[in-house]
Amino acid sequence: KEIGMEALGTNCKCESIEDFPILIKLIDADDKLSVQVHPDDEYAAAHEKDVRGKTEAWYIIDCDDDAELILGFNREVSVEEFKEAAKSDAMMDICNKIKVKKGDLFFIESGTMHAICKGILLAEVQQNSNTTYRVYDYGRLQNGKPRELHIDKAVDEKHTYVYSLIKIG
Repeated sequence: KEIGMEALGTNCKCESIEDFPILIKLIDADDKLSVQVHPDDEYAAAHEKDVRGKTEAWYIIDCDDDAELILGFNREVSVEEFKEAAKSDAMMDICNKIKVKKGDLFFIESGTMHAICKGILLAEVQQNSNTTYRVYDYGRLQNGKPRELHIDKAVDEKHTYVYSLIKIG
């Protein structure tokens, strides 16, 4: 933002620097982050204030020897089972956990359930969107209350991509 619109070049169709479609973050996870999913562009435009969904990529800069990520499910899961698991530690029983090492690269398409676990330093390149549906947060409290979860939005059948990832039946 210090350079302003000049940083975007002459071909950017953005009206302001905030409209730039890419956001880059460095994330140093000294604890596990919430399990979440992001909507695709179509769902975000129709159901959220954000005009973009969020697809992202993670590059592992460094990590502990035992570090892992959560990406998707480890088996078929019904909507009812997913909703029930999200209320307890049973969520960890259905998550696909992947061991990571320095130099790994992961593409997380919108609609993919995911989480960064502790002991990972990564670069995240993402669509410039803040729409996140938190589906599990390890029972942590914020101001003495459980953090808000967005389970119904994550499995909304109008959001066909996210909904299709949870196998019905």
